[in-house]
Amino acid sequence: MCDITLEAQGRQIHAHKAMLALASPYFHVMFTSDFKEKNEKVITLHDVTYEGLAGVIDLIYDPVSKPVYRHEKAKITDSNVGDVLGAASLLQIPIIISICERHLEENMHASTWCQFRALGDKYGLKRVVDRADQLFLMHFVDIIKTPGFSDVSKEYLIRYLSANALSVRGNELHVFKAAYEWISADIQRAQHTEEIMQHVRFMLINSAHLDRLVDLPIIKEEKTCQELIQNASQYQLDVYKQPLITCQQNMP
Repeated sequence: MCDITLEAQGRQIHAHKAMLALASPYFHVMFTSDFKEKNEKVITLHDVTYEGLAGVIDLIYDPVSKPVYRHEKAKITDSNVGDVLGAASLLQIPIIISICERHLEENMHASTWCQFRALGDKYGLKRVVDRADQLFLMHFVDIIKTPGFSDVSKEYLIRYLSANALSVRGNELHVFKAAYEWISADIQRAQHTEEIMQHVRFMLINSAHLDRLVDLPIIKEEKTCQELIQNASQYQLDVYKQPLITCQQNMP
């Protein structure tokens, strides 16, 4: 018979104190110390969503009310993994955090990259972050087309743009477009234009494209960017100097 009711976002879940205390250090302290919740019949959790709490409870209980941590029992989806991860972190349940981490790793692709990458950062999930870095370098063009790409931090953007392993190094125009669109997404980012564009290898962009880039609104306001493009245009003309210039200037 259930002896405790958990409430989140106005919705309730019935459970057993003993089961919760066994699974979660958070509940163990709550139910075995002198907190007022020890004798409460209903406990309201303010820092979790109902979906997240329900997901955690599903992972603690199986259909016959026995503790279960088998991955195949996990009711984790792309849409609720963030909520479940948040609840598991609050309730201090490492095994459920690991289940969420595994889901993020195994189900990360271009359309989920931004969301999953952010969760990896927020909860310190190194394997998720490493997977995100690897995926970005491999599927750069697909990822920069997703709505969440503009939310990437400046530090991560620079890290990715400067990576030698970036899959589109043969077409540097993609790199420029990613940098330009990221800056254009927020007027406050214009102040970082010079810093970011330093990591675009303009000398690898066709001269016909360079002629068009120089007149773009953000670029024509930045003297350093103008110089980078001018140097790249000159590089296109100095055929005999290209190998030397490549070695000195094209590498980060």
